[in-house]
Amino acid sequence: MKYRALSFDCYGTLIDWERGIAEWLGAWAQRNGLDVPGEELVRRLFDAQVVEQRHDTFLSYRSVLSRSLACLSESCGIPADEGVCARFAKSVGDWPAFDDSARSLEALARQRRILCVISNVDRDLFAGSAAQLEREFDILITADDVKGYKPGPRHFDTLVASLGERGLGEDDLLHVAHSRFHDIVPANARGWTSCRVARHGDKWAPEGADVIEGTFSVVHMKDVVDLLDRIDPA
Repeated sequence: MKYRALSFDCYGTLIDWERGIAEWLGAWAQRNGLDVPGEELVRRLFDAQVVEQRHDTFLSYRSVLSRSLACLSESCGIPADEGVCARFAKSVGDWPAFDDSARSLEALARQRRILCVISNVDRDLFAGSAAQLEREFDILITADDVKGYKPGPRHFDTLVASLGERGLGEDDLLHVAHSRFHDIVPANARGWTSCRVARHGDKWAPEGADVIEGTFSVVHMKDVVDLLDRIDPA
């Protein structure tokens, strides 16, 4: 078995963050009498989040989400409410998993592959997502662990070190992710084998982001299982 370790981005790959945020913002907009399309609200929030993650001083993901909603509120003419912003940040654990995520992870775990997550999230917020995925991952690396955000190098460097402690190297790894910007581009730059899960196309890439594919490209997580059954059977 060549790919003894699989690393995953979580939000957009395993968890449907777009649906989770859209549902939350839709209810928020209705309460505040806003007539703005849900996708437009998600786009504005995403753009604000990208800005918040680029601060020179590290901000927890909880703070990033809270500040992003405050920015969105003000842009919509709604006073930012600290309690509402905090509840939004806490909602991460309620964002739904894609239908095929838990089953696919279970199939990969049965093959005795090491399953890893490297994610731009806080460790405590990830706990709810892990419960939805019905999985305790072998390696979990979060933004608050490394005090940084992908596509920066810290998640990737820490993963290499963690795999090394298990006697594994980068050649043993397949990195699986949706986002070109946050994952596929930096993984490819390191010479990693990568697999892009193109669930929502690429509409959430920051403006000007490189359009680069992974070594492999699929549409769903179940396709990753099928791919490995074909190219690297356990």
